[in-house]
Amino acid sequence: MAQNVTVAGASYTDVPAVSLPKTGGGTATFYDQDSLTDVFAAKDHTHGNITNAGALQTSDITIASGDKLVVTDSSNSSKIARTSVSFDGSTTTTALTPKGTWETFLKTAPVTSVNGSTGAVTLTIPTITKTTATLSSSSWNSTSHTQSVTVSGVTTSNTVIVSPAPSDISTWVAGGVRCTAQAANSLTFTADTNPSANITVNVVIL
Repeated sequence: MAQNVTVAGASYTDVPAVSLPKTGGGTATFYDQDSLTDVFAAKDHTHGNITNAGALQTSDITIASGDKLVVTDSSNSSKIARTSVSFDGSTTTTALTPKGTWETFLKTAPVTSVNGSTGAVTLTIPTITKTTATLSSSSWNSTSHTQSVTVSGVTTSNTVIVSPAPSDISTWVAGGVRCTAQAANSLTFTADTNPSANITVNVVIL
């Protein structure tokens, strides 16, 4: 990747490039073409290294908009690939992976589309209320076999899930109990046969 050179009688080791003044002003830089594997950035920027095996260096490389990426094959110095690299704040960044392929990575969140509308997506997580109610054996209507209990948070339209406490499943099933109506802060239960024991009901309000 670098050569030992002698300039004006002075010897230098591991020199990857030599810059010489041009007659008309400025400098001309000559790189070692036999085993060049460096990734060169523009003047005043740092540079990194990609090995012949395709492995990337572990430290970050400072790259500015307009810098050039130069990659050569050490087995054939005439094979040079050069591309422009632009980091201009757009939503994607293109990078060379260890496999030698160009991949695009997102830098900012993409624009989303939901039901034909684009922009930010707001997810609303519903409030879940868990509580219990007691169906008293003495509160069943003897004719309609119904009983209403107060459950705070219930409305006429929200989703309510009810189930008997594990210890009362047998009584619930034997009486054919089910929830048949809901109103503001109230649930109504109906039974095929009025239960003779109290039933604890677990209630989840979505």
